[in-house]
Amino acid sequence: LRLCPVGYESCSFSLSNIGCTFVTRFSKHGHTDDITRAVCHYREALTLCPPGHPKRHVTVLNLSAVFNSRFMDTRENEDVEEAIGLCQESLATLPSLHPGK
Repeated sequence: LRLCPVGYESCSFSLSNIGCTFVTRFSKHGHTDDITRAVCHYREALTLCPPGHPKRHVTVLNLSAVFNSRFMDTRENEDVEEAIGLCQESLATLPSLHPGK
């Protein structure tokens, strides 16, 4: 990440990829530290995609999936509520004619 400082065009993408890797390791080994680290990386990626950013909806949806994965493991209601809220945010940011809406 030091080669991809904040403000660098691909930093959000790199942070999301690292988060995805932690999710993969969590899925394989079940270490809660990995899913926690994934949340941190996706949240940081989201800070680099402010409202109006053309890729924000993708980052929001990815973060939602991480919370859903964590909910499936912990059954903590706050995780599923966060996942639902993020899905709704992602959907709301898509243009009305977007094929994914």
